[in-house]
Amino acid sequence: MREHNKLSQKTYNKKAYDYEKTFDGKFTSAFKAELVKKVEIHKNDRILDVACGTGVLLNQLLQLHEIEAYGIAINFAS
Repeated sequence: MREHNKLSQKTYNKKAYDYEKTFDGKFTSAFKAELVKKVEIHKNDRILDVACGTGVLLNQLLQLHEIEAYGIAINFAS
């Protein structure tokens, strides 16, 4: 199983390099923008994004709010 995890990490790291330029990245950007507009966030909230991918959503939230933001994705797992 450990070798499978390493292969998964390598694959996702490679995809993450230009993910935002891919069809999937462009497609999901509209959903991220909508979430940023509609989610209710308060100062000093803590946010966990599971399967955060490249972290774009968390970065967008950090630009607008004074929060603690954490993300986890398969490419960061050990």
